Amino acid sequence: MLPALTVGLAIALAPPTARAFCGFYVSGADGNLYNNATQVVLMRDGNRTVLSMANNYQGPPQDFAMVVPVPVVL
Repeated sequence: MLPALTVGLAIALAPPTARAFCGFYVSGADGNLYNNATQVVLMRDGNRTVLSMANNYQGPPQDFAMVVPVPVVL
């Protein structure tokens, strides 16, 4: 009974999947930016963090930037 209760509590208290994009797109005042899907994988090993991002940005490549906040100055 106790193992089943422990497993049930672990599943019930597990954190939900994050559904947010960790950055934003910037363009000129007249630019149209479209992105309806982004996949982010965050890997951590000790004090090293690797962030891999894949998106389907659609729009003009001129005057375009993607801003991703990081915890330290690179």
